[in-house]
This record gives sequence, structure tokens and C-alpha cells, in this order.
Amino acid sequence: MKKLLRLITILIVLIALPVKAISNANKCAEAYGCEEYTEGYSKCIYFNAESETETVICPTNSSTNKTTKITSTTTSYNKTGAKLENNSGYTNLCVRNSSNNYGVNKKWDMTSSNRISSAKNTPCVDAKDKVYDFSDILDASEELEIASLMEAYSKKYNMDIIFVSYNLPYTYDMKNDEFLANFYDYNDFALDLENYKGLAIFRNTYAADPYYRIMTFGEAQLYLYDTRFDDLSTGVKSYFTSKNYIGAVRYILSYYDSCVAKGQLKGYYIDEMGFLKRKWYPSYGVYTFVGLLVGIIYLLVGLGKHKMVKKATAAREYLVKDSLDLTDSRDIFLRSHTSSYTVSSSSGGGGGGHSSFGGSSGGGHSSGGGHG
Repeated sequence: MKKLLRLITILIVLIALPVKAISNANKCAEAYGCEEYTEGYSKCIYFNAESETETVICPTNSSTNKTTKITSTTTSYNKTGAKLENNSGYTNLCVRNSSNNYGVNKKWDMTSSNRISSAKNTPCVDAKDKVYDFSDILDASEELEIASLMEAYSKKYNMDIIFVSYNLPYTYDMKNDEFLANFYDYNDFALDLENYKGLAIFRNTYAADPYYRIMTFGEAQLYLYDTRFDDLSTGVKSYFTSKNYIGAVRYILSYYDSCVAKGQLKGYYIDEMGFLKRKWYPSYGVYTFVGLLVGIIYLLVGLGKHKMVKKATAAREYLVKDSLDLTDSRDIFLRSHTSSYTVSSSSGGGGGGHSSFGGSSGGGHSSGGGHG
């Protein structure tokens, strides 16, 4: 009987050890704010407040009380890092510095101090995820449904589509535009598409003044541009204010569908930096001027070839002196006709005048949004 009790005691100890080890590792991970730790629960890797990658060796048994921190020189890590307290809780994938071009793989020139600063203040994310719910406003099923919706439209129109929620305090509306443009431009969205064609949806959950912003990049601007954004922003507002984010995404994608059905903006194109530009067409005034110039040149050339009038002194020899005496002179017009016309000019190429915004990256985009 005693042998049996000893055997049971040994089994209990063997089972309890790994459980205790896991518990200690969990406490270590919680203490350092780690979200993930390696197999065996012996260490975890996270980003500290200075955005440096650190490895924490956690105790794996009750007799070990020491925790060792090892600062790594690695500039990027292939796992998602822990939440940073000093950056509104976003999840960083890489450390942006000069050795990795500040985490930017797009064509932007990263020598500008303003551009470098903007990139460093932009979350570095995995561009494959598409839904970035930093404010935690979506549950798992909502994230999945939004991701599925966006993926379907992404394949349909060959462009990137993303959704971002973020708590961004602001004092002027365009700060929302700047944040979303930077988020798209300084991460690898649409990296392999011409002019980084895409659509981005942003929900700012700032409690004092919630805001929403929708943005198009590359050729998507030819379908969803400034004047169409006015209509879209009004129509989608109720979905954001009621926190129906699936409905908001569905409405935006459906509206983009209708824009494609109506056709792209005529007379415009997207330049190499992603800006919406007007095509140049000669105006009526130009045509008229060229026509007059050609006519004048033709007339001058003709006059040069044909001398139709002799000088008056040469003609006098054919007159008998004093045979002609004019005492009265009158001008008699047999017919009179006057015609007039008005020259009108047109700038040509699209209606109104449409343009893109410029982000800190140097790339262009079109956008719209509002409060609520």
C-alpha cells in the first residue's frame, strides 16, 4: 500500500511541474506585457518602450526567481510584437530605422527628414492582414466577415482594400487624412500593383470626436474621386455612428461598384506619383489662333509671288494731257454685308476640376469622410 501511495505522489509531482512552469512563464509574460512566447514557455519576445526588440528569459520552475533581459540588435522580427503603451496600443511588426529604409519598400525617397519622421510614427504591420482593429471595435466574427467582403472586391477589381480602427486624438480634420495616407504609403499595401492601386477605410475611435475617412489610391481614384466622395461620405455616415461596421464596409464597397458601372473620370489620368492629373487638349481658342496664323502666312506668301499693281508714275504716259478733269467725287457701294462671330474657349478634358491630395510620402490619393 505504501509503495502505491509513493507511486501516486511521484506521478502527481511529475504532472504538477510542467503546470507550474507554464504558470510561472505566464506570470513572467504578463509582467513584461508579452503577447507571445516561444514553445516551452521559457522566454518571450517583445518590443520595449524604446521600440527595441528584447528577449525575456522567464523562470520555468519554482526555485528560479531571476528573470534575464537580453537586448537584441535585430531590426525586425517575424512575429507580431507586444502592444506599445506610448503608441496608442498598436502592434508593431518591425523597428523602423535607416538600416531597413525605415520599413518602407515602396518607391518613396526616404532621405527627407519629414518623411522619416512620418514613417517612424506610423505602425509597421503585415500587409497581408487587411483588417487592423487597433481600437478593438470588432469581434472575431465581424473581423472575418469584413475581411471576406474586402477580399472578394480586391480580387474583382485587382486592388488592395484595408480597414483600420485607431484611437487618434486630433485638433484638425486633415490629421485623419494624414494618418491613413501614411499607414497605407509606409506599409506594403498594393506593392506589386501599378501606382499602388487601393482603397482604405479608417475609423477613428477618438471619444471626444469620432471620425471616419475613406481613401483611394492609384487608378481607383478615376472611379472614386472628390465629388463622388461627397455623396459617399453622406450615405455611409449612419453606419459609422451606429457602429455597424460591417454595414459601413458593405456600403462603401457597393458604392465603389456603382462608380465603376458609371465609368471612370474622363479626361484624367494617374501620374507616376499617384496623382490625379488632367489630360491636355487644345482649346477652341488655340484652334482659332492656329487657323488665323496659317491664313495670314498663306496670304503673305501669295502677295509676294504676284505684283498686281504698277506704280502710278508709269501709267501717266498712256494719258493725253488735260483730257480728264474730275470735278466731283462720290463713293457708291453696290452691296454691303457684315458678318460677326464670337470665339469661345474650353479647357477640355473632364468636368469641373478634380485633384488629389499629397501625403507626406510624396504620393497622391483622393479621400472623403466626416464626423460621427
